[in-house]
Amino acid sequence: MFHRAIGRRYQRDRLTRLCAPSQEKTPGMKILVVDDDDLALEMVSRALQDAGYETLQASDGAQAIRILTREPVRIVISDWLMPGVDGLGLCRHIRSGAFPGYIYIILLTGRTGSAQVVQGLSAGADDFVAKPFDTAELLVRVKAGERVVSLETRHVAIFALAKLAESRDPETGQ
Repeated sequence: MFHRAIGRRYQRDRLTRLCAPSQEKTPGMKILVVDDDDLALEMVSRALQDAGYETLQASDGAQAIRILTREPVRIVISDWLMPGVDGLGLCRHIRSGAFPGYIYIILLTGRTGSAQVVQGLSAGADDFVAKPFDTAELLVRVKAGERVVSLETRHVAIFALAKLAESRDPETGQ
């Protein structure tokens, strides 16, 4: 009985840690928030900043593209409907661009039907958050994006180490 109670407590504590937003800022992690609605832009940015993230803001897809060419952004949270380059156009541009690493894209939208989800994922989005958004849900989805992006970073490091080991002379080790 005692062991069962300890086991349940351990599982509950572990689940709480896994689902809770990180209070530590990820070094170098910048998140680009794109929305033509100033209030939504501020609300999303504030939620991310309160969780320890550094945010950049763009009011449309064209401005977001300019920022992406200058700044090392790994996660983009974009509204779907915007004037000019919309969220889908931004997704397509990111997926066709030559960026130094994978950029995880979350579409923030009121469009949640299955046809819209298929359309968004086909354009290159990785995830969706429905408007009006729940802060805890947004932060958990950002955390999932961080995990995806960090996997790529680890694979690049492992590949570089393998290439270094491969290039050494087996006789001298140099």
